[in-house]
Amino acid sequence: MKPTDWLVILIAGCAFGASFGLNELLLGELGPLTISALRVGIAAVGCWVWLLARERHGLAQAVVTSRLTLLGVFQFALPFALLPFAQMHITSSVAGIANALTPVATLVVSLVLVTGERVGAAKLSGLGFGALGAFVLVSGNGHETGSDPLYVLVAVLATFSYALALNIAKGLGGVSATVAITWSLTFGFAFIAPVALLVEGVPGSISPNTIASISVLGLGLTAVPFMVLYALMQRVGAINVSLVTFVAPVSALAIGVFLFDEALTGANIVGVIFVFVGLLYVDGRLVGRLSRAKWTNPWARAKV
Repeated sequence: MKPTDWLVILIAGCAFGASFGLNELLLGELGPLTISALRVGIAAVGCWVWLLARERHGLAQAVVTSRLTLLGVFQFALPFALLPFAQMHITSSVAGIANALTPVATLVVSLVLVTGERVGAAKLSGLGFGALGAFVLVSGNGHETGSDPLYVLVAVLATFSYALALNIAKGLGGVSATVAITWSLTFGFAFIAPVALLVEGVPGSISPNTIASISVLGLGLTAVPFMVLYALMQRVGAINVSLVTFVAPVSALAIGVFLFDEALTGANIVGVIFVFVGLLYVDGRLVGRLSRAKWTNPWARAKV
């Protein structure tokens, strides 16, 4: 990849990590379902503006309504509600670390759905390390961070929603990334908005800070990163783009500790180490390079 590609992934990962901090702020005035509805709705509006201005020809493409509806629910509406709901009981940094389990959850879902993807020993090892990291996070000393282990599991559940979305997206065929994101956000908003109104009602008086925060969350931390990453994915591949999962938890942890004065515990550190080792094994490239280096090293061969 080019240096600019790495920069895009770094910025996008930081943006996704920052979304946990904004959820923390928004929960002071809005419920989790309302946060999801507003975030998805604002992102959809931003994507429609872009689509109509730059890619109007894309509207003529066939739209797989059923798949895009499911993608809107599982990629956007549901996890965007589950994560702030979990953050009512856990810190933003813990939520960010839990969210890093998305590649591991994707592997589990692929195994369950029997998608035909080859799963070797490295990926299974990654699954084990990821599960161990999640266990450490859940079993960590909750009173130090104010995080309820039960709601850590809710945050982990959001990663399985993302994993289902990834498998749904595989069947979109020739639908362009921009069209897919725009329509899925639209369908996701159509799903979550009535639920939010029914359960949480119409938001009352909203402060200017909340309006600014939800606007940044919807446009700057959802619409723009997803559009850019999907465009990048067409050139560098999904595996390379998935590296944002390495950046987002670090960003969320740093923002939580330095801006929200959240406690950094031993369980956080150990948990994130296991999660990162799991990601390395699931990704496979670094492990493969180290393995090849071992067998091409004459000293290593001499010891065998």
